[in-house]
Amino acid sequence: MKKREIEKRVARTEQTDYARLGLRCGIEIHQRLDTHKLFCPCSSKQSAEPTDHVQRRLRAVAGELGEVDQAALYEYMKSKSFIYKISPGESCLVELDCEPPHALNRDALIIGLQLCKLLDCDVPEELHVMRKTVIDGSNTGGFQRTTVIGMNGSLKMPFGNVVIEQVCLEEEAARIEQRSDGQTTYRLSGLGIPLLEITTSILDDPKKTFETAKALGLLLRSLRVQRGIGTIRQDINISIADGARVEIKGFQELAEIPKLIETEAKRQTDLLEIKQELIKRKSKSKPSIIDVTDVFAKTENNIIRKIVADGGRVLALLLPEFAGLLKHVCGDRTLGAELAGYAKAYGLGGMIHTDEDIPKYKLVDEFERIRKRFEKPNPQDAIIIFAGRAPSVDQAAQAVLDRALRCEHGVPEETRVADNTGSKYARPLPGRARMYPETDIPPIPISRAMLDAITVPKTLEERGENIAKQLPKDMVEQILKSYFYLPTFERLSKDFDPVLVARMLVYTLKELKRDGHNTDILNDDDFREILYLITNEKIPTDSLSGALLMKIEGKTAKDIESKFAVMPEHALRRYIREIVEQNRDKREQVIMGIIMSNVRGRARGETVIRILREEIEAAKLR
Repeated sequence: MKKREIEKRVARTEQTDYARLGLRCGIEIHQRLDTHKLFCPCSSKQSAEPTDHVQRRLRAVAGELGEVDQAALYEYMKSKSFIYKISPGESCLVELDCEPPHALNRDALIIGLQLCKLLDCDVPEELHVMRKTVIDGSNTGGFQRTTVIGMNGSLKMPFGNVVIEQVCLEEEAARIEQRSDGQTTYRLSGLGIPLLEITTSILDDPKKTFETAKALGLLLRSLRVQRGIGTIRQDINISIADGARVEIKGFQELAEIPKLIETEAKRQTDLLEIKQELIKRKSKSKPSIIDVTDVFAKTENNIIRKIVADGGRVLALLLPEFAGLLKHVCGDRTLGAELAGYAKAYGLGGMIHTDEDIPKYKLVDEFERIRKRFEKPNPQDAIIIFAGRAPSVDQAAQAVLDRALRCEHGVPEETRVADNTGSKYARPLPGRARMYPETDIPPIPISRAMLDAITVPKTLEERGENIAKQLPKDMVEQILKSYFYLPTFERLSKDFDPVLVARMLVYTLKELKRDGHNTDILNDDDFREILYLITNEKIPTDSLSGALLMKIEGKTAKDIESKFAVMPEHALRRYIREIVEQNRDKREQVIMGIIMSNVRGRARGETVIRILREEIEAAKLR
């Protein structure tokens, strides 16, 4: 996203009085590390194709406190099965939960402790790996391993220090490949990749939250981390006064943070308004769910008719005093769409309710007949219908009923997933019951000597200050943004002209890649050979692109020098004189084009234009 658009989004949020709303935000950043997996030697590259698979079911069990986590129970009630695809070299018996975890990856631990030192965290004298219950299928064992490695840190920001509550080292989840009714397919190659999780203290406005997330992201880039889409994620916990803590997951663009917070704050404000309206209406009736499948035996609605014909059922939910409220906007969607998210969580396509355009669905007669089925209905009651197979349709109707009842209490705590405009319901908010000790891994002692021996790398900001002394500003920004460009530039610029190195990385390689050439196969040795030829005037600077292309094609430095060998100036002058004599009636620019079409890559442009002008002046005297 362009910098100007990001600034506009941030500025728009500044128009809202978040202090009056009592806004509270907390960030959780998850960053993959560029090492092998956390508890086995498998690669974290995720490039191998699967060769086998297994199928599993998971169940919710009590944690150390004897309680079953409600988020885990929610996933278990969906009765899903899971397929796990196995890739050689990237998944093993540890990922399949058929072998105990190996010792914790020391490289990943060192990187995590480097971050703790950069954030001035307190590091425990002994690390304890914990299991965190997760039974959505993303972890074959039904849990994620995590360990706190730092606490009570601090991030310096222009508006004041932000407390870093904790830094954790944990496992990445498996990657979803496909979802279908009652089944999800995962790739095990993603499971177990080391992640750093950073949790901040409370922030009170979207701009501070955005700036903090941005600063943490830049700090992480100083370390040995993976780069690219999906390698870093931000979760945000948001609440307002009289609202509730809501965790929003699943977005990667920093620029989305201000808009996401703005939308969630408005959603909670709107839900509190609905609460007050329901209190005013003072309903004494009780909601109820009834089976109305027979009403749709001859329905003109094609979707519902097909569901019924395939053995599905139609249920109707009566919500007393909810008429008109289902079209009340909550953040970026109506309350009806909000409730529909709960139905969709159980596999239904959605639901239809009386605040919608019923004639559009060709269901006017059916809704009239349904209303008469309920005991003592009144016009202020809303009716919702659900169509699908059992048990999904029953679970969906009950979930929507439970959520509707909580409207009388305001905002429920829950986990949500970001979508294109705001967020949608995902599952209940996990509680303390999900954590219990990992008994397969002994405690890991962290001595003062070990911490003192860990070298803290220069931050991206510090490296940028050094590079800014060598390059124009536009090049500095592009070098710093790239995981590949930055270390490559720092290595090569020690021996070659920094501007030439930056030009090669930022412009020439990018153009070759855009033209479809595989620049990824080039390494430092290839770059050094070409830069040496240019620096020692064996080939001209203009031949840089052609020389790189020859390297991609497998040619040697001798081949490159042979093709692009610099023309001696006397030979170049003789050639230019001939072209000038043959084209006396043409403009300088045209003659220059003719010459360069034949000598490009073998002569510098500035040398050609100098000799050309000298020869044009000489021709006038002849």
